Amino acid sequence: KDVEEANKVAASVKVMKDDCQRDLDAALPAYYDALKALDALDKKSIQELKSFAKPPEMVAYTLEAVCILFGSKPSWDESKKLMNDSNFLKNLETYDKDNIPPKVIKQIKKFFDNPDFTPDMVKKVSSAAMCLCMWVRAMYMYDTVAKTIAPKKEALKGAEAELNEVQTKLAAKQSQLNAVLAKVAELKATLEAAEKKKADLIAQEDRCKVQLVRADQLL
Repeated sequence: KDVEEANKVAASVKVMKDDCQRDLDAALPAYYDALKALDALDKKSIQELKSFAKPPEMVAYTLEAVCILFGSKPSWDESKKLMNDSNFLKNLETYDKDNIPPKVIKQIKKFFDNPDFTPDMVKKVSSAAMCLCMWVRAMYMYDTVAKTIAPKKEALKGAEAELNEVQTKLAAKQSQLNAVLAKVAELKATLEAAEKKKADLIAQEDRCKVQLVRADQLL
């Protein structure tokens, strides 16, 4: 009965975990595609972006979104400061996507909702900016999904704690059962030994009776 109960809890936990994973799977491909796109960026690409005295509208627009995500003022001067950082590409790759402030996401939403702010549209102006566009959109998508599944993950954590408790109790009972089974095996072995001894004594008694009969006949 305890094993059956533990299996039910484990099955429930698996369903919840799979549900969370499905939601994450909706955002992760875009995230990984964005990281892959960043591989196409190099110092030369960034230098081309920085070289614009007056950047094309969608290039400036894209970098504004990048600035907002990094907590900087959305301007071309601030954009160039970000790109001048020797760790700019690394900062993009290691960006803390799990802790984006809500006010930042609120500001990024207008970029995400803009039909012109898509990789295909931005690519017409700049391939480097297209990669950054993909990155911005991926950060927004990931955050949206992450917040959606936050309550599910909290419920999953509670279910996993319950499962751990059930499995701990089950393990204790199984240990007790094993001790009982070991005792039963010991008693069974003792019983078998006693029954064998009894059988030996009965056989010995029968032999003695036969010998006594023969002895009487000889006398």
